[in-house]
Amino acid sequence: MRLLGSLVAAACAVTLLTAPGAAAAPGAPPARAAAAAAPQTVPALRQWTPSTGGAYAFTATTRIVVDPAAADRLSDEAATFAEDLTALTGRGVPVVTGSPAAGDIGLGLGDPTLPAEGYRMTVGATLTLQAATDTGAFNGTRSVLQLLHQSPRHISSCRRRSSCISRWSPSH
Repeated sequence: MRLLGSLVAAACAVTLLTAPGAAAAPGAPPARAAAAAAPQTVPALRQWTPSTGGAYAFTATTRIVVDPAAADRLSDEAATFAEDLTALTGRGVPVVTGSPAAGDIGLGLGDPTLPAEGYRMTVGATLTLQAATDTGAFNGTRSVLQLLHQSPRHISSCRRRSSCISRWSPSH
């Protein structure tokens, strides 16, 4: 079932990523307009707040770091994410448990304010995904892959919140 979900998400992402981008606001400088616009992902981000902090940089030392309290529940998601990052970037990304350092991608559970299939992504020196469930964490990894596909080395700093496509509606 997870494979089917990955294939559907990949098909949607390819469709989205090959479509022309949104135009910048009239009169806005191109760099500033790009920083202010929410990135395009499938499912669409429910909430996006730009930040003035530095961007996340995916590097040769990037690791997927799973919160030890969630390691047993997120091991499959972390392994799948590592495989997908390898396919996208052409290099292996190790999965470890602990606390993320600069350049790492952190995965954790325990945010009861999120819907079951939602996640919170915080981007800065590290990129962290917090979710209420393993499904929410998996959905977050799909967004990270899409963002890295759009910009292979950097993701602008911000806070993003999303929920599964089955909960998406135009009002989000």
